[in-house]
Amino acid sequence: MASSTSSPTAREAASVSVPDSLERFAADLRELKLRAGDPTLHELSSQIHVSKGVLSEAFSGCRLPSEKTTLKVVEALGDDAKEWLERRSLLDTRARRRDETVVEGSPDPTDASSKKRPPWRIVLAVAL
Repeated sequence: MASSTSSPTAREAASVSVPDSLERFAADLRELKLRAGDPTLHELSSQIHVSKGVLSEAFSGCRLPSEKTTLKVVEALGDDAKEWLERRSLLDTRARRRDETVVEGSPDPTDASSKKRPPWRIVLAVAL
């Protein structure tokens, strides 16, 4: 009568009535990493040829990993990539729909890069 305390699989997490989120996806990736022996980012990076920075963003939930990165990470950690890719695709679709609701021409408040000016504009302003 042992109870399982492990994190849900990709399929279970995607089918839960609570909507999936980037944070939940990242938390489940971290749980998968733990179950796979908790390799360091350096070890995983060397094995799958993905930068430690990209891996860090994926595991922290800062950014949704690309399909290619998701595939490499999940396969290296020994889980079913198909389920994870389906889940990732749903999250990506939701993010795109949310981004499309931003009024054209107005900066997206969640996009930090929209607040930065290209360096050449700053140089031109200083040169004038």
